[in-house]
This record gives sequence, C-alpha cells and structure tokens, in this order.
Amino acid sequence: ILQALEKLKRYSAESIPSGSSDLAMAPDFKSWLTNEIDRSKTASLPTYLSRLVVFYHSRYTKMEPSMYSFSELADLVSLENMDPEALGRVCLALEVEGDSRAVAHSLYLTNSFPKSNARAMGYLALARQAFKNKQFEDARNWLEKSETEIPMHPHLNEARLLLGQVESQLGAYDASISTYESLLRLKSARGRPHALALAGIANAHRTFGDREKAAAFYQRIFNMYRAYPDLVASAYWESAQLFRGMNKTVEAVKTLQEMLSQSQLAQYPEWEKAQQSLPEWTALIPENTILESEEEPNE
Repeated sequence: ILQALEKLKRYSAESIPSGSSDLAMAPDFKSWLTNEIDRSKTASLPTYLSRLVVFYHSRYTKMEPSMYSFSELADLVSLENMDPEALGRVCLALEVEGDSRAVAHSLYLTNSFPKSNARAMGYLALARQAFKNKQFEDARNWLEKSETEIPMHPHLNEARLLLGQVESQLGAYDASISTYESLLRLKSARGRPHALALAGIANAHRTFGDREKAAAFYQRIFNMYRAYPDLVASAYWESAQLFRGMNKTVEAVKTLQEMLSQSQLAQYPEWEKAQQSLPEWTALIPENTILESEEEPNE
C-alpha cells in the first residue's frame, strides 16, 4: 500500500483516491510519511508505526541520517506488535548497540514466524551475540540453521563472512576457506564483501601456518580493492609483517614503502605502525642491497 501511495504521489496528485486528502496536500511523499510516523506515535498505532519506519529506512536512510532509529522503535513498540521484517531490523540494531533485548526479539522472531524469510535477521543477530560471547559452536549452529532454512536472503553476505570467522575460531580452517570461497563466487558480494572474504582466507592461511599463501591473498586486496582504504591499509601491514616473519625483509620494506607512498591511507592506524617500523626494518637489510625504489629508471 505504501509503495502504491508513493507512486501515486510521485506521478499525479489528482489520481489519489478520495479520502486520501492528507496525502494529496503533503508537499511530497516523504513529508507525508514523516507526518504519518509522528501521528502514529501519538495515536498509539504501534504496528502501523513499525511498518512506516521500515519503509522510511528502505527509501531514505542510505542518503541521510535516520530520524527514526530501529532501537527507538523497540522502545515504542512491543515485540508482539511488530511484523517480522520490523522485528528483524530491530534485532540487528539492538545487537549492534549491545542492547540485551536483542536476544529476546530474535528468539521471538525465529519462533513466532516459522515461514518468514525475515528469520534470517534473527538468526544473524543470535549468531553475532554468540560470537561476541565466544560461544562459537552456538554461533555456527545459528548460521547453519539460517542457511538450511533460508538459503537466500539480503543478509547472506554478512552471514557467510561471520560463518567463516566462526569456523576459523573453531580450528576448521578448510571449512572456513571454503565458506569464504563460496562468497567470492557470488556476484551479489562483489566489492567490500569480496575484499573481506579475501582477508578471511588470508587470515585462515596465516593461522594454519601457510604464510606465503596468506601474503598472496593480502596482496590481492591492496592490488584489486583500492576503493576500501581501511582494508587496503590493513592488508599492506599484514602482508609486510608476514614477509618480515619469513625473513624476507626486502619484500617487507618494499611493501611498507608502497603503502606509505599513498597518502590516502594516513588516517588509518596501520600507517603509523608502518612509519615506525620502516627505519628499523630498513636497517636490517645488507648495505649493498638495492631496493626497487632506489633503482635507476630504465632508459
């Protein structure tokens, strides 16, 4: 209904059915929507309020800070008066904020709406909470339950990234790498999720003791995903440390030099670590060794 009203408002105010005069008089649909949110608060219309807030977030919060947070919605609307999608979004918001109500909302969602795909958000919130509490088996169970019952959902990338972390914590490195590789095959995960999956694979190889492979995956991040400077800075630093640990000091120094040549990375903590380490590591290189940055240019 909200989608239909939005379309009517956008294309023709005259086409709005009689009885919708408030919508017709509003300067635009967004103004009408915000007015309705405020009205539903004062008029004690909790379920209507929850639907309006979910719709507002789906349309406007990517471009601007939200006037109506999901954690605030939890204060205004009891979980029994929320629909599954609102419950799911509230679950995730409460979990991020460390609110103890996240678990109760998540369990209510997963138990009360057995046919709703929104349960994926409840399972993800429960898995995140278990991960924070270092209950890794519980976290894996929630994530596997979600994947079995709801194989495709909007939070699949986040769930698989978390599952890869959980499996690494449990020492199941092959399973962790396989989970991350499955994410790399998804077109929907292109961009930051792919870069995070590569970081997860690198970390699994490093923990497993294969530092060569780990360094190679970190290099893929800073060569292919420049759009995510926080991940690039971390990948440079991790790669340099791996080279240093393998006594490949020249490669470690070159990696730091390349990192420090990119001023856009200066805002991240790895930059300062690189600056502090570079002189010390450079001093370890034999005097006659010529670094790439010191070589004469080809004629």
